[in-house]
Amino acid sequence: MAFAGNDSGKLMSVGVAQVDITPDGPIRLCGYATRKVESIGVAGRLKASALAFGDDKDGPSILITTELIGIPAYLVDKLAKTLHKKAGIERSRITVCATHTHTGPSVAGFLNETHFSEFLPDDQMARITAYTEQLLLRLEQVALEALAAREPAYVSWSQGKVDFAVNRRRIVDGKWMGMRPNPKGPVDHSLPVIVVTKPDGALRAVMVNYACHCTTYGGKFNKIHGDWAGVAARTIEKRHPGSIALVSIGSGGDANPKNRGASSGSAMVDKHGTAVADEVDQLLAGKRTALNVLPQTRLNSIKLAFEHVPDRKELTERLKDNKRRAFHAQLMLDRLDRGEKIPQSFDYPIQTWAFGEDLAMVFLAGEVVIDYTLRLKRELDQSKLWVSAYTNDAPGYIASKRLIREGGYEVDDSMDNYDKPS
Repeated sequence: MAFAGNDSGKLMSVGVAQVDITPDGPIRLCGYATRKVESIGVAGRLKASALAFGDDKDGPSILITTELIGIPAYLVDKLAKTLHKKAGIERSRITVCATHTHTGPSVAGFLNETHFSEFLPDDQMARITAYTEQLLLRLEQVALEALAAREPAYVSWSQGKVDFAVNRRRIVDGKWMGMRPNPKGPVDHSLPVIVVTKPDGALRAVMVNYACHCTTYGGKFNKIHGDWAGVAARTIEKRHPGSIALVSIGSGGDANPKNRGASSGSAMVDKHGTAVADEVDQLLAGKRTALNVLPQTRLNSIKLAFEHVPDRKELTERLKDNKRRAFHAQLMLDRLDRGEKIPQSFDYPIQTWAFGEDLAMVFLAGEVVIDYTLRLKRELDQSKLWVSAYTNDAPGYIASKRLIREGGYEVDDSMDNYDKPS
């Protein structure tokens, strides 16, 4: 495939780096609560990759992607404090994304006990804690290495499409009836791509974004792997030696890959990942829009109120419900017994990167459903818009009015999983 390397834009300072974040040994994987034991091997290594834009006088911005189930806010905040101390970078200029792979390691303080509906054994929690401490060091490392690797580069972008995402909410008479492929449900097949090249045209980095869960492998698969996003990144890197591929996930909270659930083998995972890499090659060979100015970043936070906060009586009734709901109810009762209060709301971060008037990137936290991207594309210029979710925090599913009317997992059941009262 031919590669159109130089888009005749303006040079800017860009650094690229990548580190391995694969656990050293067995660890509880996160994403499917049905897995009751630690991982039994590595089917695909996991990476964290970083892009640093701008030199020191401009005030650099750093975008990190991680092949993880999610990245909780406390880890991002710790990383931001370190980078501010060591490199003087403001918090608003740091963005950390996760691919939401369901075959990645658990991270301390995120989807631990509530995900598994039980307290994990001390030795398993110790391994999760140790991994999380190493992860934080790796994220610091990849950010600092990207800063150290800054050199003149051309940056451009374009959009393509792949079609393996499918809405996963089966709706009958306006109500959720289970998690099944729904070809008539809303989905976004857009595949925006950012390309970084050297002045001589050599490819340095590619970043892609797609709104789909990384759940091609099913719950019976208990090996470490980056799912389709990991395959896409490694395939792009193999086809373009010397380059680094970054993958972020759009607002695909209610979308799964087609033909998912393989308990062994990698045929469908490879097929989905290769589809992304194939489309990237098409975009690399075509015309792209040059990005000629450094990104202007903004970070804000809003309060999201819970629809309902249960009292002690209601929590006691929940003890009679299914295992996950009962376990979470007991956790909240224990907190009340200690004199703690159940939160009425939580802080929700929203971040934007604007490359002049040529590209606006919106970064949302948690498992955002597709309605938010579709609305933003209606209200803004969709030809210049990029929406990523699973960024800067992992508070849970962010449902829409449509989903709330319909009910179902993303609205109700998952809240216990994410330690939210409602």
